[in-house]
Amino acid sequence: MLLSKIENFLSLIRFKKLTPKQISTLFNIILQPSLEYLLQILSISKTQQQKLSRLLSITTKKMLHLAKNTSNIFLTNSLSFKLPTLQHLTQKVAISTIEHIFHSTLLLKHIGEARIKNWLTKIWQPLFLPNTPSKFSQKTKNFSFIFQLSLLNNSNIYFSLNNSLNTSSINIPTTTKTIYDILPSNTSSSLTKSLQNNKILFVEQLTTADNLYLLPWNNIYIRTKKSIHGPTPSWFIKLSNLIQNNTIHQTWPHLNLPNTNTFINSLDTITPYHLLPLNQ
Repeated sequence: MLLSKIENFLSLIRFKKLTPKQISTLFNIILQPSLEYLLQILSISKTQQQKLSRLLSITTKKMLHLAKNTSNIFLTNSLSFKLPTLQHLTQKVAISTIEHIFHSTLLLKHIGEARIKNWLTKIWQPLFLPNTPSKFSQKTKNFSFIFQLSLLNNSNIYFSLNNSLNTSSINIPTTTKTIYDILPSNTSSSLTKSLQNNKILFVEQLTTADNLYLLPWNNIYIRTKKSIHGPTPSWFIKLSNLIQNNTIHQTWPHLNLPNTNTFINSLDTITPYHLLPLNQ
């Protein structure tokens, strides 16, 4: 849709006898608002952004009778043509959208927080950290403003949203480690789905009371309220084979777990509030 909008605009003005000032005015008054509107509802990848930017710059240079190797800065400089860049428009729309959602009305803020918590459930993460949107940007389909957050993160622009989003996990001790701390960094979607189905999110859901060893798989259902029926997940078998008769500290010294399993006395802290069913 963005491509067709840009192509239609360029086709209308490409062969017109326009002055540089007229071209600049048309870009800023006609094309820019149209693109800003579409960018509110469409997700555009970095590759698409580069492709559209290239189309705009090449066509504009032809209309202005400039050489192809003319720096794009010359086109966007406020002292020359002041033409909008797609990156600037994307950032502008993203910032405006996030600001409007979280700083206009309480209702919109609650809706925005609910959407983020729903997304955290989808990607099976306990906390919304500053780099979470960019880290899981490939999983932001149907979550437009989270995708916009990921684009801002890639440009080192961050919003302080995590405080209000993570207060629901206040009962989880700071020493608690997520299951991802002992799994491969490139976790597959099938592995994430298995963790989600078995309600596994923290290391201490798998460990003994003294945090020295892994529990047998059939004992873990006590912590997760899941049935013991069904095969043992392959990821758990790999962890068991890795640790063998060693302690958790010997196998994963970076965890530095406390001497007492903090999950042992409270099943309510196993799953953060935003990952519980809505009727709880």
